[in-house]
Amino acid sequence: MWSRPYSLRSRWVLPVGRGELWDALLSQLESGDPLPWWGSVRAVGTTPDTIDLRADTGLGYRLGFTVSDLELARPDHLTFSADGDLRGRAVVRFVPAPRSTTILLIEWDVVATRAWMRSVDPLARPLFVISHAVLMRRGERRLAAWLQGGDIRTSRRRER
Repeated sequence: MWSRPYSLRSRWVLPVGRGELWDALLSQLESGDPLPWWGSVRAVGTTPDTIDLRADTGLGYRLGFTVSDLELARPDHLTFSADGDLRGRAVVRFVPAPRSTTILLIEWDVVATRAWMRSVDPLARPLFVISHAVLMRRGERRLAAWLQGGDIRTSRRRER
């Protein structure tokens, strides 16, 4: 039994221009530690073709998934597939905005593959969606601080 797909949307406003953001993220991707700024989502393994990620949901459980099929279309968007506890596809659009800012529009369509998540989906779906929103908001704040050369630990304290 599969749960209904989740169509998760996030909008991040970041304090750098689109090219600078693209360069910073690509540099981290090439370094083998693609998400040093996030905290709640971290890389636990990389190969030339995949990134194994672990996400701390804040609800007492973690999700593991592998990102693959990464396609980069500088400077407009990137796409990837995910497989593991969550399975699906994502599109991340880099939209230029005024005052040297960039809006990231993140569209992630996934299904939960863990049996317990599928079984509680009818009741827990709103909680799962809220948890995702909190996790993504934390990512936005910490990436913004990291891009500005700030202390991401300070950003984390404000999120709690």
